[in-house]
Amino acid sequence: MQIEALIERLEGLSGPDREVDALAMQVAFPKWAKIGAPYLSPHCIGDEPIYWHAPQGSPYQKMPVPELTASLDATIELMEKVLPGWRISIHMSKDGHYAQVHTGTTILTGKSFSPEVALLIAMFRALAAGGPDA
Repeated sequence: MQIEALIERLEGLSGPDREVDALAMQVAFPKWAKIGAPYLSPHCIGDEPIYWHAPQGSPYQKMPVPELTASLDATIELMEKVLPGWRISIHMSKDGHYAQVHTGTTILTGKSFSPEVALLIAMFRALAAGGPDA
């Protein structure tokens, strides 16, 4: 999945989505998507839990996909890995939640129903703009 398609999926969410969580990990760590088969795989019959081959350890180590669209802590942890040194601003208004990721000179934004998804949108926009070096 391309970053732009993921951003579109994130912008269309109205609640947490485990499939989008898994797609976000695939986009965030594209080199791990090419190791072994399959990259993302169900651990058991049903929707939960969804596992992936974790980049933190061996390509064969399976870990649960973080609940990115439901957990601000998980989203911030991912951002610290893919955009080290970038800063975060999150604001709430009657129109929704807004997030900014910035380096001081580069600012990218996201807007959504939740701070987690707003931050994911801003983070993936930053990666699309060149990532840590943007």
